[in-house]
Amino acid sequence: SNAFVGVENATIKESTFENCTSLHHIELPDAITTIEINAFAGASLRDSVVSKASKIHKDAFKNSYLEQSFEDGLVRIGTVLISYHGNKEVLSAQDLAGITSINPNAFDKDSKVKSITLPDSLEIIDENAFDGCVNLESVYASENCNLNKIAANAFKDCKNLKSMVIPSNVETIESYAFYNCYLLNEVTFKTNKLESLPSYCFANCNSLESITFPANLNTIEAYAFYQTALKKVNFISSIENIEAYAFANIGKAANNKLAPSLWKITPTLKEIKFEDNTNIYYIGKHAFENNILQS
Repeated sequence: SNAFVGVENATIKESTFENCTSLHHIELPDAITTIEINAFAGASLRDSVVSKASKIHKDAFKNSYLEQSFEDGLVRIGTVLISYHGNKEVLSAQDLAGITSINPNAFDKDSKVKSITLPDSLEIIDENAFDGCVNLESVYASENCNLNKIAANAFKDCKNLKSMVIPSNVETIESYAFYNCYLLNEVTFKTNKLESLPSYCFANCNSLESITFPANLNTIEAYAFYQTALKKVNFISSIENIEAYAFANIGKAANNKLAPSLWKITPTLKEIKFEDNTNIYYIGKHAFENNILQS
């Protein structure tokens, strides 16, 4: 049977069509922007038209025919990647071709994927998209990648993530984006559009020994590099604000695979340098606390 739905509200609520086993086809109006958890869980949808829905819960189509029909495990609704249930260790840009948004929690707690190359079409990595992907080691992107936003907690607790490329169009990174990525040792900024590194962005990235700031960076927010292992920091001229605890407790943990509360830190940050034409006018409290600065 067919169902043609015309609604004025912008949300399909939780469990609205759950277990509708005769529902094979549905056309959603452009006004729909949000689809909540279990909205179509267990339904027999063969296909779906979702033209402007940008907030789709990863379990909106749980156990539906539609979810199970994606043999590669990459559940797509329109150009939004909803969730991943596959077994691949390496996801290529071709695997993700056409995807513009990776949904909140799409890869949450996945233990299969080790490497991912972002497609050029991608614009948003949403909140918690890769949160807790314990075996993810590297994230790559081409010069032409359209990614402009890495949302809060996007790669939090990716404890084996070692390298990350921030593509050239990124304008926004939100708080805790790489929090607790203990083995992250290489971050490459290709963007010059990023004006702020948010609070706790790289906190507890205890293998990060060096960083080259992106051109035009203005603000480093509170705790941004807390308990990293930086040895030297060169502040470029565009930086004006360094907030509280941004570079506090810099040092190497004896065993950074333990919980941070158990770390025994050996201080590493010995040198900070400001370019001659630096215009810093604010350094927050405790910004460089508990370091062994010599110059």
